[in-house]
This record gives sequence, structure tokens and C-alpha cells, in this order.
Amino acid sequence: MAESESEMNEKRAYWARVAVKFAAQTGQHGEAKALHEEDCFREVVGDLICDLGHLAASYGHDFEKVLRDGLEAFREECAIAECEEAEEGGSE
Repeated sequence: MAESESEMNEKRAYWARVAVKFAAQTGQHGEAKALHEEDCFREVVGDLICDLGHLAASYGHDFEKVLRDGLEAFREECAIAECEEAEEGGSE
């Protein structure tokens, strides 16, 4: 059986946590275990996003477009998951 969008979003969040924990090791804000704290999370994730911007620039890509596309994909994946969850709730 294929994974639901909610299950895929959990996997996507896991992959992001791996990337963020790696980014935290750059010394940006102490230990990765503090990522549950909002200030630390925002600093580490913000720095990771900044680094992704430098990566995009190094390839000559429009980073703002990448951000817009990523945000749109995030919203679509969340909407699909919400629809699936609503359908599952209605079938009981």
C-alpha cells in the first residue's frame, strides 16, 4: 500500500531534522539537542536557509524563486495530508 501524504510529510520532516542537526554542528548555536527551543531552532534553520541561498547562487539559480517554489510545495503537501485525514475520518 502506498504511503499517505501525512506519512510522507513525517518522512520529509525527519529528513529536515537530519539536515538541521547537521547544520547545528557548525557551531551556530551550541548543541543540536537545544533545537526544541524556538530561538535556537530559528537561528540554526535560518542559517541553513542562508547557506542554501549561497548554494543556489553558486549554481546561478534564483534563490527567491526556489524559496517561493518550496513554500508552495510545502503548502500543497500539507493540504493533501489534511484532505486525506478528513477522508479517513469520514469513512469510519
